[in-house]
Amino acid sequence: MITASTYFINVGKGRRLWRVHEFSMAQRLLEAALKVAEQHNASRILSMELEIGGLTHLNDDQLRFSLKVLSEGTLAEGVEVTIRHLPVQVHCKRCDGLNSFQIGRLEELLTITCRKCGSRDVELEGEETCVLKSIKVKT
Repeated sequence: MITASTYFINVGKGRRLWRVHEFSMAQRLLEAALKVAEQHNASRILSMELEIGGLTHLNDDQLRFSLKVLSEGTLAEGVEVTIRHLPVQVHCKRCDGLNSFQIGRLEELLTITCRKCGSRDVELEGEETCVLKSIKVKT
């Protein structure tokens, strides 16, 4: 078994972020995984580990479904997908505090306040990337 690691897939900055859908992200992830599998003469991709930045707003269920559909008939068919979400850092402009939040739904961004002083005058800092952190293949 071979493990390859860390393939970054940039989601984009600002407004372009909203144009990326789970299906197109799944296509890029699958292409990267298949490329690595091919380089290692793999007969099958067993698992993929993903890290999703807190500001990407990718839906886990839709991403998994897209990967399932796209991987049919490929080395990745039936692949096990593990997803880890990276936190969003929130910088408070009032007290200069830095807080870490896990964002589950987009609406949660509207209610974030500083944990130190309660201010809503905050700035979000986080990754807009989806990383294919590792894959396991059978050779």
